[in-house]
Amino acid sequence: MIYTGGTLEDPDMAKTAHAIARFLPDQVHSVWDSKSAGALLSDIVPGSMCRAPVVSALDQGLDEFDLVIGFAPIGGDLTESQRADLAAAMRPGIRLVNGLHEPLDLPGTLNLRHLHATSRPIAQGMEFDSFRVLTVGTSHAMGKMTATVAVHEEMSRRSVDVAWVATGQTGMILAGEGRVLDSIPVDFVPGHIEQMLSEVDREGRIVLVEGQGSIFHPSYSGLTASLFHTVAPQAFVLCARIGQDHHLGFRQRIPSVQQALEGYAALGAALGVKSSCVAVSLDSSRSTPERYYEEKARLSQATGLVVVDPVYEGSAELIADAILARMGEGV
Repeated sequence: MIYTGGTLEDPDMAKTAHAIARFLPDQVHSVWDSKSAGALLSDIVPGSMCRAPVVSALDQGLDEFDLVIGFAPIGGDLTESQRADLAAAMRPGIRLVNGLHEPLDLPGTLNLRHLHATSRPIAQGMEFDSFRVLTVGTSHAMGKMTATVAVHEEMSRRSVDVAWVATGQTGMILAGEGRVLDSIPVDFVPGHIEQMLSEVDREGRIVLVEGQGSIFHPSYSGLTASLFHTVAPQAFVLCARIGQDHHLGFRQRIPSVQQALEGYAALGAALGVKSSCVAVSLDSSRSTPERYYEEKARLSQATGLVVVDPVYEGSAELIADAILARMGEGV
């Protein structure tokens, strides 16, 4: 069961719930959200086939299950009513899965952000044998995790030797493993990345790494740089949103796709990482279909890259093709 506390219809706030609806539809029993009660999850989440009902209260008939907090409030703080909901819900047999910045001390709570926060490995400058692909963004919350998982699903469908590395709380819920990198002191982030990569690395395998933040973001650029440096991807997928001009909550403008491509190329050159973009993954959820296809055509012509919204078009096939083609070039 997913708890969204009245935020389900806001894709930025409830992105964890939306991701679970898209990628784990068969594991969702219901969504607890009084504001959207009466709907089906597939009515609200674009690209989801999940027919789980949205209900106004906790289902008292359930015995043992996970209650996942499926939203991230601005500032990370729950409202008093949300706290009261969760406190009243807890009983034996319920595990509360919490990915918020704030740990909760309710009995039976799994605080994802604190599972690895005290582990302090030092990076060793490891080199890897796999073909590594990192998702990066023009800003934060541009669909990096969505693109990563969509490409992984497409490659798995083709029986490609592929793995993916989850680096955030939603990714950990989907993958069942990983690290919440932005909960770890910055000096130890590269060490954690090396540990995760070493667990899945092997020659001939494609390893997709979920990106975090953006080198252009006023707050979240450091983690992006650490990922790019340590992963040393042979290829990257740039994620961007149509219709968003400023970093969410900031006055600074988001760079254009072309400017972002140049920025990540410059970062790779500065770090000695030979990497290039293979595709642009768009989020068109805030635009019309007409605007999406216009922007897709414009960017395809301007960049010479594959450009697609894998959620709107229901497939990451073209991005997977581009990655496999680049791998075949021996880059």
